[in-house]
Amino acid sequence: MTSPQSAGALLEHLFRHQAGRIVAYLTRRLGPAHLDLAEEAVQETMLRALETWPYSGVPENAPAWLFRVAHNAAIDSVRRLRLHREKTEALLAGLSQLETPCQQSDLEEQLRDDELRMIAMCCHPQIPRDASVALSLKTVGGFSVREIARAFLADDSTIRQRLVRAKRQIREQHLTLEMPTGQQLEQRLDSILGAVYLIFNEGYTAHEGAELIRQDLCFEAIRLGQLIASSSIAEPRVHALVALMALQAARLPARVDTAGDLILLESQDRGLWDRRLIGLGFYHFDCS
Repeated sequence: MTSPQSAGALLEHLFRHQAGRIVAYLTRRLGPAHLDLAEEAVQETMLRALETWPYSGVPENAPAWLFRVAHNAAIDSVRRLRLHREKTEALLAGLSQLETPCQQSDLEEQLRDDELRMIAMCCHPQIPRDASVALSLKTVGGFSVREIARAFLADDSTIRQRLVRAKRQIREQHLTLEMPTGQQLEQRLDSILGAVYLIFNEGYTAHEGAELIRQDLCFEAIRLGQLIASSSIAEPRVHALVALMALQAARLPARVDTAGDLILLESQDRGLWDRRLIGLGFYHFDCS
């Protein structure tokens, strides 16, 4: 039997890395207008895992378990909605087009594509920048409202209002997960990169809370940057941004002392700098 503490820690780690992917997958199946339903299905899945894993054990393929349960939870939610018959059947058809998503051989490629489309939609010009960043963190990054509020010096209610307004705009403007092209992509890419860097910057110089540095925000920004850099829309400026973030993040282990105070660059122990991130930074610098 897995202890509640170890099961909870593993679930938190998995949820941080899988929540956005599952939300993006379900949103593609249900349509952006039903983003709330996709998020609710993922939250229900996490609660179910917290209730069962400490007693039945962690599944052998935990990510697959999360996808399967979220997929089924979304189907159950659609059925409970009691919408007009045609609309309900259309939503169920969207979820039933494929078998269990974790059985697909091209799962990783499809999930990366789903996440990229979700980021692009979150950064649509119709959505204000502050709401774009909050929505990106919530839907793709898997951050809670409280974490987003803490990162951006706002209270929970303010963040909730931003998210509600952004989702309302998605519905009212009939935004889709279709990737923009041409000039629209050029305009959108600026917003996407701006949002990613703002996420990193808030983590690198956190202004609130016990931690002066939020490494989770920094690494989430780098992950999103690499996702964009590995896609067909990558441009030299994308690689340049990833290089900047990786080289900055490489110094994180040496930026804070044991008391939690910041250490200036000239006083840092360079032996603590992350060589893997330095290598990643120079790789993307060369690509730029």
